[in-house]
Amino acid sequence: MRLLIQASTLFILAATLGPAGFGLYAGLGAMAVLMGGMSNFGTHLVLLREISCASDKQDTTQRLALGTTALCGPVLLLTYIILAHIFFKVSGDLYWIILCIGAAEIIFQPFLIIAAMELHGKGRVARSQVLLIMPICIRLLVVAFIAGTSLDDPLHQYAYGHLIAVLLPLGYVVWQAPSIWREPLRWRVARRPEWPALGGYAITNISASGVSELDKMLAVRLLPLGIAGVYSAASRVVGSLVMPVMAMILSAMPRLFRSEAATGKKLQCWLFTIAGIYGFFAATTMIIFSPWIELALGEIYSGVSELIHTLAFAVPALCVRAAATNVLTTLGRPWIRISLELTGWVVIVVLALRKRCTNQPST
Repeated sequence: MRLLIQASTLFILAATLGPAGFGLYAGLGAMAVLMGGMSNFGTHLVLLREISCASDKQDTTQRLALGTTALCGPVLLLTYIILAHIFFKVSGDLYWIILCIGAAEIIFQPFLIIAAMELHGKGRVARSQVLLIMPICIRLLVVAFIAGTSLDDPLHQYAYGHLIAVLLPLGYVVWQAPSIWREPLRWRVARRPEWPALGGYAITNISASGVSELDKMLAVRLLPLGIAGVYSAASRVVGSLVMPVMAMILSAMPRLFRSEAATGKKLQCWLFTIAGIYGFFAATTMIIFSPWIELALGEIYSGVSELIHTLAFAVPALCVRAAATNVLTTLGRPWIRISLELTGWVVIVVLALRKRCTNQPST
């Protein structure tokens, strides 16, 4: 269901904004998601572990997650606004777009993730998934409304909708959640000895999202906006295929945290096998349907089918990587996962810089 909603939003949004507008939105959104991964500073994973293991530290960890997120979010938002202006060289009239996307992904979405992890750790997997899907559903309604009414400046309008899509479910969470959510004076920030341990989970979070988001940022930085938009559309289409694997791993994480060695290894093998088989069939399906995807996006996205065809060959590896890296987190080996993820960062940056150098005119 999440894949269908995400795909529908992607197609309508890409067609409504056009390649240049979609490229800019994808770049700004990628940076916001990347920095938003640091807002919780890994406390949401610690909370999931403590609740899954029925630890007596659940209340303390919940207060820690809320307080640390409330501290890190505004600092990261300010950093995001500054970096977005420097990295993307955007004009001043895009300030509200940057602010809305940044606030949604860096300040408010992390609180929604905390609520989802609470439900997930308690075994309410379906409710946890619904909570995470709600912003995507609202964004689909927003972009459908914008496309249907042909509003002026659709990028600005969608940025406001992007923010509202997170605020509405978060407001419901705060209303329904235990009283501690409405009592910020009871929240607490991580103490000095706790920061190093949390840092491993935090860097794990940002390094994991970086591999899937960094390429959109570099595309906007290194390519004309129109071409960057075509690439971002292809990358988003292919990247969305990994979502079912992520959902599968997320649903299995409480069991992985609780499992003994023998049981855990068996579950891990099944997860890797299913991820690999699914990735193969998903990639094959995407290659077959890529011409129809280009037809659905329109002539302005000419060439997107070739990009999708090329990127689809990476889907099986992406699915297995998603399973392996999350398993490493449940095994308490975040730094091994970070090393694997950062290898992907280095490859993307080196290839992008090499491509830029080869395109420089010789003197």
